[in-house]
Amino acid sequence: MTVACAMAVLTTASCTAADTSVPGAEPATRSSAVSPTPHPGKSRADVTADLRAAGDGLGTYKDMNSHHTPGSCMVSAWRLSRQVPTTEQAEPAAERLQRRGWKLDKKKGESASLTSGDWIAALAPGPIPEEFRAELAPHEGVLIFTAMGKCVRRP
Repeated sequence: MTVACAMAVLTTASCTAADTSVPGAEPATRSSAVSPTPHPGKSRADVTADLRAAGDGLGTYKDMNSHHTPGSCMVSAWRLSRQVPTTEQAEPAAERLQRRGWKLDKKKGESASLTSGDWIAALAPGPIPEEFRAELAPHEGVLIFTAMGKCVRRP
């Protein structure tokens, strides 16, 4: 997965209401609030902590959650550097996630995907995307950590 693919993951995730076709599922009401806490497994806070810890020592931390649609079930943490990171430099991050209970799902080219319960995470090194260059200058490279989980509606 390239940085562009990881960015696509950032912009295409959405949350769903309880499925009324499933026995025992409660239908969503207009007053229901979307909760970004997936079930079962890790909470959004747990995943945020995992992604942040995975990048320790790999560049300046930048929380990218404010770039998500409100209520989205996503977590994004970037590690910024003055040079574009290599796949080899990103490997310790995947290893740290595995020590925190994530399972390596796929490793393809420069990227890796990992899972933990209902969460799936992508890890991709590359140049800072053009739309963020001015905001993140003087950094040139980024190690993107993005995770998506399931949303549920709470009464």
